[in-house]
Amino acid sequence: MRTHTLLIIGGHPTPALSVIDEASKHFPQIKIIFAGRKFMNASETSHTFEYDEVSKRGIEFVPVSYLRGWKGLITFLQALFASLKILNKYRPQALLSFGGYIALPFVCAAWLSRIPVYTHEQTAVMGTANQFICALAKKVFVSFREKNLDTVSSKYIYTGNPIRNQILQPPSQISFEIPSDKPILFVTGGNLGSHSINLMIFELIPKLIKTFTIVHQIGNVAEYGDLEKGKAIQKSTKDTYRHAYIPVPHLSSEELSHVFSKSSMVVSRSGANTFFELIATQKPCVLIPLPWSAHGEQRKHAQILANAGVGEVCEQTAGTAKLHEVIMHVFNNRSKYLEKYPTLQHLYVPDAAHAIIEAIVFPTT
Repeated sequence: MRTHTLLIIGGHPTPALSVIDEASKHFPQIKIIFAGRKFMNASETSHTFEYDEVSKRGIEFVPVSYLRGWKGLITFLQALFASLKILNKYRPQALLSFGGYIALPFVCAAWLSRIPVYTHEQTAVMGTANQFICALAKKVFVSFREKNLDTVSSKYIYTGNPIRNQILQPPSQISFEIPSDKPILFVTGGNLGSHSINLMIFELIPKLIKTFTIVHQIGNVAEYGDLEKGKAIQKSTKDTYRHAYIPVPHLSSEELSHVFSKSSMVVSRSGANTFFELIATQKPCVLIPLPWSAHGEQRKHAQILANAGVGEVCEQTAGTAKLHEVIMHVFNNRSKYLEKYPTLQHLYVPDAAHAIIEAIVFPTT
């Protein structure tokens, strides 16, 4: 084995966690360091999903807080030097990026330090930061197989998108109870939650709880106070329905897999993680694409699922009445949506994480 210390960095923690779990299981001699955001921003005190999950696994977490946009460009050199300092401290034999603006300074620092860079492109449309990262990478692992992938460059490898093993092996119980007297509706805006989706669901709770038990992954961004509002709504709901609404900040891998397994349908954004986890678990869905996602990646993911007939797209601007209408339509016709999932199974690669870690540990070129 040529790789002894692997530093993982990036803005997409879910596939990173899948790779960490796979490495821990099959290559325990590899030391993994994870660099990421401990807090969402300087004003937040709540820990990020990645910090909690990485720490729980006993992996050393190196906090970084690079800025994005024009402020990020202005301070890029500062971020680059900070990255060089971290790399010099840990001296990894390889760096694995999971993309985004937070990974770019690290990738540039690794390239300058002659540390091999590997990166995973999670989405159907590559973002600007990832285009630069891919140019510097030794190998680029991709989630979507393009028709002419092999002719683009030999460094592009189709692995699929790593999803958490727990998704297909859910625990029978978790830390909170979900009443099963009604169909379970899982609402999520991703690991961070979605303020826009939260506001719509808050308005629809009186209607939805008549049909569903709702597990609502709100996020814990203190700026919006959505979690407190969700808890207040739960507390104020009539006793008959109080247990039908369950607001949570975010879910651990085990909790998420349990909720997925119990849910009759899912309402969510359409990021790459959700896209592949829906295919793996085959859940009818209502997708609300993030309007400003990079290069329209979420809209493309949502359209792939909608075109396959496994769910419906509801634009964020459509309003709460329309969202309620679409949710009830999908629920009332869920068997029709469910039967279409086999047409998408070619997009799900169950051993994606293993393929990635093996390519890094045993590089062929």
